[in-house]
Amino acid sequence: MWNFYISSSGKDNWPKKVKKEVCFIGRSNVGKSSLINAITNRKKLARTSNTPGRTQLINYFYEEKLDMYLVDLPGYGYAKMSKSSKEEMLNMLEEYFTQRKELLKVYLLIDSRQCITKIDKEMINFITEIGLDIVLVATKIDKAKQKEKTKLEKELKNSGLIFFKTSSNKKINTNLILDDVVKTLQ
Repeated sequence: MWNFYISSSGKDNWPKKVKKEVCFIGRSNVGKSSLINAITNRKKLARTSNTPGRTQLINYFYEEKLDMYLVDLPGYGYAKMSKSSKEEMLNMLEEYFTQRKELLKVYLLIDSRQCITKIDKEMINFITEIGLDIVLVATKIDKAKQKEKTKLEKELKNSGLIFFKTSSNKKINTNLILDDVVKTLQ
C-alpha cells in the first residue's frame, strides 16, 4: 500500500533510505496529485486542490512491497507566485533533476484541453537535455472536446515521446501508467 513518506525542500532533506523512484511534474493545476491518487488507488494520498500552486515541496510516497518512491513535484508556471518564490522553486526542481541519482523516469503531465504549451516544451527540452527518460501524460482527456483531442493526438505523436492519455476522475488508462511505473522500477 502506498503511504506518504516525506516532504522535501532540497537535497538536505531528501529521503536517506535510497530507493528507485519516478516523478510526476506539470503545470500548476494539471492534475498531478489527482493522478497519483488514481494510480495508487488512494483517494487522499496526495493532497489535491482547486487552487493552482498548492504543492510547493517535493512529496515522496513509498510502496513497501515494490520498494520504491513515487514523487509529486511542485507545478510550474503559476503566475501568482512571487518572483523570488518562483526562482526558489525552479532551483529546487533543477537540483532534484540534476542530482537525484535514484530518479529513473519523469512523467510530465499536460492538460488535454490545452495541449503542449510553450512552458511544457521548455520543461521537456530541459529534462531531455540532462538525459532523463520522459513520458508525456495528457490529463483530463474526458473533459477535452473532439477538436482538442485531435490536436492533442497530433502534438503527442509529433513529440517523438512515449505518451498516455488519461482521466483521473474516470480512471482512464491509469492502470497503464502504474504498469509503466512498476516496469521502470523493476
